[in-house]
Amino acid sequence: MNRIKNNNPGNIRVGQDWQGEGTPAGPFENFITLADGYRAMFRTLHTYYHTHNKKTIRQIIYRWAPPSDNNPTESYVSTVAAWAGISPDTVLGFEFNQLTRIAAALTRFEHGIGPLTNEENNSMEQGYFMAFPGGLPPLMASTGGGVALLIIISLTFYIFAT
Repeated sequence: MNRIKNNNPGNIRVGQDWQGEGTPAGPFENFITLADGYRAMFRTLHTYYHTHNKKTIRQIIYRWAPPSDNNPTESYVSTVAAWAGISPDTVLGFEFNQLTRIAAALTRFEHGIGPLTNEENNSMEQGYFMAFPGGLPPLMASTGGGVALLIIISLTFYIFAT
């Protein structure tokens, strides 16, 4: 049984063409796989962070589920922050560990479910790496961080080779 309706963990609304998009289900996207849905969620979070300057859980959720859409936004903020183990006003570093904790908490809140299963967690990780090929942290990827990564790998190799 699929606990996450339409393979859309963030209940992303129809309005943008997504990789792995199926036939929309009413006002919400329908994704072919759960990993496709998580890819869209991570790309949306990336846009919020880098384009719209939403750098805290509170800022992200006020855009994701605004009170003007009759959402319990403050409850959403405090619940996601608690489940992710991150203060709602902490400036995020936009890295894998924080993002996956936030994505899991958003999914739980959106779908009214308990902790993610192993299969759901695996789909979330797969979606992350689909969203950010090579697993580069999004900030590094958007600022030419590939060079920095190569330097780190080279230094690591040098240290262990000597």
